[in-house]
Amino acid sequence: CGSFPTRDLSFAGAYLPHAGQTMYAALVREIDSRLVASTSTVVPAGGAVSLPLAGRLQDGLSYRWDYFADTNADGLCTGPSFVEDHAWQIQVPEVDGNVILSRDHDTAFAAVCASF
Repeated sequence: CGSFPTRDLSFAGAYLPHAGQTMYAALVREIDSRLVASTSTVVPAGGAVSLPLAGRLQDGLSYRWDYFADTNADGLCTGPSFVEDHAWQIQVPEVDGNVILSRDHDTAFAAVCASF
């Protein structure tokens, strides 16, 4: 059985409305909804978020990047809506090399809490 090369994922965006709040992210494999990796960071004062994941993607597979800003600081994903945590999703089509994701804050929220 041969080994498959692994690829890196990096995410960046401007999330000034969530400065000081924790942002949680989950990398989920599409074919079976398996959680591949998770990470978190506190959104800095300027709002510029950067979340790297090294060596977690496999060529030929599709993923999704589910993430949320913990607006109520309870450590749980409760949303998405204007009165709960803000949550988003980015589709990662079939991987063929390192992946760079970029998305700034918007109100196109997604139901991603099952990933957490």
